[in-house]
Amino acid sequence: MKSFKSTLLRSSTTALSKLLTRVNGARYVQSVAAIVALLLTGTATLSTAATLPLEACQLSAAKGLIAQRAQCGTLLVAENPALPEGRQIPLNVAIIRSRSNEPAADPVFFFAGGPGQAAITAFPAAMQALQQAAADRDVILIDQRGTGGSNPLRCPPPEDINAMLQTPAPGELERFTAECLAQLDADPRFYTTAIAVSDFDQVRASLGYQQINLLGVSYGTRVAQQYLRQYPQHVRSVILDGVVPSELILGLEHDTNLEQALNETFSACHQDSDCTQRFPDLSASYQNLRQQVAEHPVTITVPLPASGTSQELIFNRQLLTLALRILAYSSENRALLPLLVHEAAHSKDYERLGALALMILQELNQSIYAGLETSVMCAEEVPFYPTEIAPRDTLMGDSLITLARQQCALWPHGTVAEDFHSRFTSTTPVLLLSGQYDPVTPPRYGELAVQQYASGLHLVVPGEGHNVSGRGCVPELIADFISTAVAGELDTSCLENMGATPFFTTLTGAEP
Repeated sequence: MKSFKSTLLRSSTTALSKLLTRVNGARYVQSVAAIVALLLTGTATLSTAATLPLEACQLSAAKGLIAQRAQCGTLLVAENPALPEGRQIPLNVAIIRSRSNEPAADPVFFFAGGPGQAAITAFPAAMQALQQAAADRDVILIDQRGTGGSNPLRCPPPEDINAMLQTPAPGELERFTAECLAQLDADPRFYTTAIAVSDFDQVRASLGYQQINLLGVSYGTRVAQQYLRQYPQHVRSVILDGVVPSELILGLEHDTNLEQALNETFSACHQDSDCTQRFPDLSASYQNLRQQVAEHPVTITVPLPASGTSQELIFNRQLLTLALRILAYSSENRALLPLLVHEAAHSKDYERLGALALMILQELNQSIYAGLETSVMCAEEVPFYPTEIAPRDTLMGDSLITLARQQCALWPHGTVAEDFHSRFTSTTPVLLLSGQYDPVTPPRYGELAVQQYASGLHLVVPGEGHNVSGRGCVPELIADFISTAVAGELDTSCLENMGATPFFTTLTGAEP
């Protein structure tokens, strides 16, 4: 069997040959810099010796229905970077090998969302986005410290689901936070994005890569940009899907972004003859629904198919927010919004929305490591919230902001560099992707972020919501971009054939 090192050497030689034959125009400076970097190493290789032991493994998702062969390993890193000889924690690493016998020497590192999602658990999303790029490159998945197999910071949610959807009673938040901290085998102060980025670079070095490509999704776009800021010499290209701009303070605009996405959906329904005929005055129906559940929360019974039992839920403003927010995330779910809002507003039947919200809660509790999420938010975002926030007439309101302030007052958290939220500039090729109707990271975020990248291109994918890298022809665009590392030459005409899923006018679908 051909050795991994020899494969890298051959790939490096091929890359250098291509580099020498393609120096022209805008590529000149970048190409010369790459050649100089190769010459300074004294060898025509893009890699150094790998030191991370790997063994065959199988990744699994969807309760075993999705499986992927990989190679896995564990790298020990200092929990406190200032004490490199102090306590060590494991980083869980998986490599999905390229389908090529001679893969390119620069793999793709995938950074998951959240904060609090484990990259290895999210491998189906990564492989959907990289299905074509993976033909030529390995894909590297690393569970961020505090998630998955990397010293996870998991706080079990309250046993009473309804307690998660109410304003905490006096002393309840303090009790829950204290119980969570007591069971964590970690110092939460050292679970931040900047420290995680340092971890990722140690993985890069231990695997012997000199340059890598980055794909960050949602919160992962913040991770990718912080990596680019700290280690620009090791980044060949970057893809940002669901862009979080460097200067954005996370959490302050969640309510207005959701409201904008809902209003755009109602407007699109109004412009669709079948939708507006079936659901007239949808905006008014939405406002009536908001008022109904705010003034008169009701108890509903939701069946649990997996167990054959049922769950009583208090359908209130928080539960409505959760249901509508997740519906707005994808094109398929967004297509149900007019139907479900109309039904709930006019018949006061909340069971379908309640069942959806319960399913979301269960999935979030499984996929998000709440301790890591809290550590990141309390170190990087909440300290920068303004003292006074003017009331806004939104469904979500300021409840999340208020709760975050209260919990961060109790949670040990780290600090960030003074320039953490400052814009930086880069000439590294960057492809930024936004969904037209994204309720969390709307296209205006991508327009803001692309301004700091001299070789950046921002694409808005028609009809889509949050996270578009696996949708339609986008994987093909990602593969083309990673292959050339030149955003400006992409043929994006395939996006013209993409669009929103037709609105459901009945539970079986759109009008024939």
